[in-house]
Amino acid sequence: MNEAGRQLVGLDSIDRIRQTDVLQYFAPEERARIAREVYPAVVEHGRWRGEATFRHFKTGARIPVLCDVFRIDDSATGGPVNFATVTRDISERKRSEAALRDMNIVLEERVKQRTRELEIAMERRRKVEAALQQAQRLEAIGQLTGGIAHDFNNLLTIVIGQTEAITLAAKDDPRITRMSSAALRAAERAAQLTSQLLAFSGRQNLRLETVELDQLLLDAGDLARRAVGETVIVKVSAGSRSWRSRLDPAQFESAILNLAINARDAMPDGGHLTIAARNATVATDKARRLDLTPGEYVVVRVSDTGIGMSPEVQMRAFEPFYTTKDVGKGTGLGLAQIYGFAKQSGGTATIDIVPEKGTTVRLYLPRAASPIANDELSSDKRKMLRGHGKTILVVEDQPDVREIIEMSLGDLDYRILTASDGMAARQMLASDEPIDLLLTDIVMPNGVSGLELPHEARQLRRGLGVVVVSGYHREFESQTDNDPGLIFLEKPFRPTELADTIADALGSGGK
Repeated sequence: MNEAGRQLVGLDSIDRIRQTDVLQYFAPEERARIAREVYPAVVEHGRWRGEATFRHFKTGARIPVLCDVFRIDDSATGGPVNFATVTRDISERKRSEAALRDMNIVLEERVKQRTRELEIAMERRRKVEAALQQAQRLEAIGQLTGGIAHDFNNLLTIVIGQTEAITLAAKDDPRITRMSSAALRAAERAAQLTSQLLAFSGRQNLRLETVELDQLLLDAGDLARRAVGETVIVKVSAGSRSWRSRLDPAQFESAILNLAINARDAMPDGGHLTIAARNATVATDKARRLDLTPGEYVVVRVSDTGIGMSPEVQMRAFEPFYTTKDVGKGTGLGLAQIYGFAKQSGGTATIDIVPEKGTTVRLYLPRAASPIANDELSSDKRKMLRGHGKTILVVEDQPDVREIIEMSLGDLDYRILTASDGMAARQMLASDEPIDLLLTDIVMPNGVSGLELPHEARQLRRGLGVVVVSGYHREFESQTDNDPGLIFLEKPFRPTELADTIADALGSGGK
């Protein structure tokens, strides 16, 4: 063993080297393999070359090495008498290989991440293109059906008028009277179908009224219960917080009834039907996706626990005469009429599905402008939006958002308390500090969510107003729907929207 070898394994004494068995140079976990593989190979073939692990006698450190072992034969007998080993320290090479492997892993992860991002972007693009194609198709179909329905109504006017004239003229002839009565019933049925086509194309005559949507929803819920029967449990979530909307009440009830019947047919063995309403501010990006004007809407949600529908059916669900029901069980005009009613009312309708778990239809109905009789009332409204020293506890974990809210409300003479999480808010609510309203984000750190906090707050302070804020309304709307005492404000919002919402929550405006 040369000097380099002695330094490699940490042996200084020649005597110690002579007294040490060769296997002792190897790491304990490798000795059995060396004895099993290396010795027989060298004896039989004269040489073995491979990697192994030495141990340092002083520190116990493991040292990767490359060994080239030769057999030394007796010159007289030709038999093996010794081994000679050329050993190289490959620690640096191993470190380089490990670093290269780590780099490759990082690069592979980056490639995978980038690939996933591209796939997500492509999927989003595909959905946007599909939605655009659907909107264009629905618009084209609407123009066609509207024109046909208009002309068809003119023809039906003639048919119905002439049939009634024949009935009067032949009132003494039972046979003609029977035949003309049948023709008249068929013409009246055709007129109903034409009315549904006009609803889809947005050309029906709506009797628009400014209505309290919560009460209208409760009335529609009663109709739905009678229509779906006892096997379907109907739940209506409506309180006294929904904004007014301007719509045709009869068409609205018809839309809810149609959706309830569709839900019943999708739940042949029974299930649950939920009808709920919430207020929402639709920002520009979302409005563009939904083909809406940015602004304030009441969103009516009708959800069932039925069999759902495939994406292919979902894409065509609002088209007139498209139906998956058996012949004679549906005209395919129900959803088309609902879509037309929502669009003609200034909103829209959307469908979300989870196959085998249910369908959710949302009607976006624009908020009605509150009637203002004169400038004095407008001035009163402006006064009501001011805080007059009322105290608001703002719970928001994002400092920038918290600062914007604090600044916007502070400018309106509100007194602002802030908390960065639910734990800090709990302490303030449990104190003697006067608090008139809680405004809390839904998603927060440290174990207390913005949906748990309002419940605890109202136990501590009865009658406390609560506004919950989130940018993920779909995940939480069912929970806020089930609690009429909560007012929902969707991010992003403008300061004026925040001020209106706070005024509504404090009972000083909005309704």
